[in-house]
Amino acid sequence: MSYLQDMFDVVAAQLLHEWEVVQAPERLVQFEQQPVRRLSEVLVTYQGLRLLINGQVISAHQPITEFDQTVNQTQARIESGVAHLGLVIGYSPHLREFSVNRLRHRLPKQQLWLSIVTEAGASMFVEGTLDDVPAMLSEAFAKLNQEDVVASAVTLLDEGIEQFAKTMLNQAAVVAGLSHILGIPEQTAEPLPVQSIAKLPVEQRGAICRIAGLTIINALISQALLSQSDPRVKPLADMTSRISLKTAFVNHWVYIVDQINYHSLFHLATKLVDSLYDIPVVTDCLAALVEVAQRIVSDHSLALRHDLMGRVYHRLLAEAKYLGIFYTTIPAASLLAKLALHDMILPLDSPETSVPEWHDMERIGQLRVADLSCGTGTLLMATADALADKYINAATADGQQPDTAALHQTMLEQVLHGYDVLPSAVHLTASTLALRAPRIDFKHFNLFSLPLGGDEHRLGSLEFLPDDSITFQQYQHDHGDETITATMPKLDLCIINPPFTRSVGGNLLFGSLTDQERRPMQKKLGKMVRKPEVLASTIAGLGAIFVATADQHLKVGGRLALVLPKAFISGVAWEATRKLLRHRYRVDHLITSHDPARWNFSESTELSEVLVVATKLNENDLKTIAASKQSFRVKNQPTPEWETKKQPQIRATSAPSLEGEPSLVQDNQSVVAVNLWHNPANNFEALALATSLTHNMPVPTGGVDRIPLRVGHKRVGEAVRMPWSHLQGKSSWMLPCAFAQADLIQAAYHLEQGGLWMPNQGVVAHIPLRRLGDLGQLGPDRRDIHDACTHSEARTDYPAFWGQSAKVNSLEQTANKYLTPLTERKPGRPWPNFERLWSRSGRLLLLERLRLNTQSVVAVRCPQPVLSNMWWEFSCHADLISKKNLIADEVEKTLALWFNSSLGLLSLLAHRQETQGAWVAFKKPTLTNLPVLDVTNLTADQRSWFAFTYDEIAHLPLFPFPEMHLDPIRSEIDHQVAALLGLPDFDHLRDLLAHEPVVGLQRLSG
Repeated sequence: MSYLQDMFDVVAAQLLHEWEVVQAPERLVQFEQQPVRRLSEVLVTYQGLRLLINGQVISAHQPITEFDQTVNQTQARIESGVAHLGLVIGYSPHLREFSVNRLRHRLPKQQLWLSIVTEAGASMFVEGTLDDVPAMLSEAFAKLNQEDVVASAVTLLDEGIEQFAKTMLNQAAVVAGLSHILGIPEQTAEPLPVQSIAKLPVEQRGAICRIAGLTIINALISQALLSQSDPRVKPLADMTSRISLKTAFVNHWVYIVDQINYHSLFHLATKLVDSLYDIPVVTDCLAALVEVAQRIVSDHSLALRHDLMGRVYHRLLAEAKYLGIFYTTIPAASLLAKLALHDMILPLDSPETSVPEWHDMERIGQLRVADLSCGTGTLLMATADALADKYINAATADGQQPDTAALHQTMLEQVLHGYDVLPSAVHLTASTLALRAPRIDFKHFNLFSLPLGGDEHRLGSLEFLPDDSITFQQYQHDHGDETITATMPKLDLCIINPPFTRSVGGNLLFGSLTDQERRPMQKKLGKMVRKPEVLASTIAGLGAIFVATADQHLKVGGRLALVLPKAFISGVAWEATRKLLRHRYRVDHLITSHDPARWNFSESTELSEVLVVATKLNENDLKTIAASKQSFRVKNQPTPEWETKKQPQIRATSAPSLEGEPSLVQDNQSVVAVNLWHNPANNFEALALATSLTHNMPVPTGGVDRIPLRVGHKRVGEAVRMPWSHLQGKSSWMLPCAFAQADLIQAAYHLEQGGLWMPNQGVVAHIPLRRLGDLGQLGPDRRDIHDACTHSEARTDYPAFWGQSAKVNSLEQTANKYLTPLTERKPGRPWPNFERLWSRSGRLLLLERLRLNTQSVVAVRCPQPVLSNMWWEFSCHADLISKKNLIADEVEKTLALWFNSSLGLLSLLAHRQETQGAWVAFKKPTLTNLPVLDVTNLTADQRSWFAFTYDEIAHLPLFPFPEMHLDPIRSEIDHQVAALLGLPDFDHLRDLLAHEPVVGLQRLSG
């Protein structure tokens, strides 16, 4: 009996799928039940990568040499983007004689010839069985993770660009021309005066020269690649024989742009080279860049498929510190794009369509994806990769031959839209996307360089907040002013890493511009944001307004995919943006890094960040979720007694229900919070992580679920899943992202409900809790204190506890400064009212901000009332003291012990605002609503014993938080809290807290 050769590959794929080594598409799994016809590819998924299984029946005499054609075919499919790696299998001829059922039993034991093929080539063939494939794939995957095909190419480019920059740096007239062409600091009809350029900081002049060098070398690489397939494009070697390299390249690139239409690759570079002096030193510079380009193309061609230019640009752009731009890392972009597109419905799919037809090019062409701050296109590049992944998998599963060239043309000409204020960044976006398929002559891109500032006080992409089109004049070097209209379509996906600049603390909105330009822009922006349908706060920064702008153009059913500061999930300034998502969206994923080496997902920043994926809902679906919130309460826990603050109502403010619109809400809609122990270091790890999050997920329980995350054999983090309806009703979303260890998230969640939860035990006891604001009030903001007084060591009637230090390590403290009231108003500030401020002084102090890896206490007490600039003063409500017959000293001492216990610290950290890993803050609204031990629910004897315990240990030093598991004083605090409240021992929670990465700055290992 004889079978088509690819039947062997199908059976091999089915067996590997059953062994949970790979994930095979449904059609492949059920292949033997369908009419036999030849497959286009046997394509499966391994650790998030597309794995091509390509076999060949071999003869008994020369098995190895017969593999050459199969290996070459597999390598070609990898190079075309169909697969990431390949498995080549040599089969014995006698397997043709078996039926399918016998073949399935025989193949696992059969001796085979095996080889793994990657971008770098094929491994040596080994003789083995199908049982050896998992180990071979694991070894290949580990090698891919260790190899960075971009790193050496980046070093080579850096050297060439640096040499170009050094040569040009001191030529002020040249730098002025380059600055003008690149739009740095702004695009004008005339270059900035040479004197102005000379006054720029050397870092900024250096950035201009480096970005120019990168743009030129990018064009050189593009020419080298195009010359391999287009005879009209000359090889670089033909250019270097010319006397004037400058003239040779300018003339040839003008010819390419005018006659062949590779405008996006060469237009900007042509203007840059044309602006250089035609002198020997420039010729030498260009010759050096040509040599680097030739080496990149010949020795590092694989790097060109990995956003090489974008990575270099990210490292060069000095303007990031002025514009607040932090470009997304490639692994983070891949992870975000894969999750955003995972189960997205294509625009032409009907509600009855059970499986989106991702092999249909026409339907893909209906998608609209935009990045409002595209930079060099990293997020758009990742989106293109994720779209390609869905298309290729769907096409091969349907038996079609993937047409990757047509897909790239469809994506770049129809699907992808990008906007930015830096022309150089937009150029690199266009070229990076075009280099995915350099042989295609793209007709146009939907990429726009938008004006910022100027006479009309332009706001870049934020002009889209009220409108769907922006018309502006843009100066073209060879055509004068040109009218351009940038449009914003209705989007299926907006994927964006928006600028983060804020309007506080000296970090100014539009901070790269002068005061004269910035003020009218801020005024214009403020007027736009004040509209009732816009949910954003300028205090949070430009990022919040970019989110609101994206919302205005997103379809119902569309997705937001965001890279934001981690303060987004808990910061008071970000409340309006969380309200926007609560009222119009379902949050699908929150992804945070607990990797001490990288809290971030962006280049050139150490700020803690979060990746967010959210789906826009219609009004009926929002009502369904609101109703499910009540059922979650009934099923799991009643509303805690302390939670007296009314929760926000869930309503749609601008997502109207459309007639015939399908519901996007299914049973057990939930948010998955991903807490990474290891931030993906490369694209392969990111794709594997995305696969872990989208395949083989456990069935939701309707409560809080724990999901371990692995990449290969390595534990890379943990995720928790909870109903969106529960998180939606919360002001802060920090809880599911607060800890790397899911056990602590479970414990914090149940503690918020008034329960003591222990690993492997569940809820073991209940604790009386109450809002801190019900017990007393917090003192004034530090800014108000600075407005009203000065501080010194000279004794006055107004003691203060000033500053913070790791030396503050005991619960009892004394005043270290004294205050003197001001009698005059500071410029631009209100009249001081010191007496009013002093009336809010207190003896119990809670840290406003701290470094968790160095501090020892979060609450201290002074013998007398004080004011502080780094601590929140707390004073009990006088009427509560009187009504409940309480003793203020006992209340304060009890709360001081509670906050410094493991349970108090657990609760605080679950409500922190995280800025940069261990650097965290506690804002007044958050602390006011924080659940704390209800001292009014304790007996007089309990309060008295708490006060006695405090007096016994108040002057003893506590260890820093990373050593809390070794601290005898903190252990005593926990034991006294447990004894007085009738709780079982909870030492294990203290041990878990001590090993949290945000506390000890040590990475967790699997």
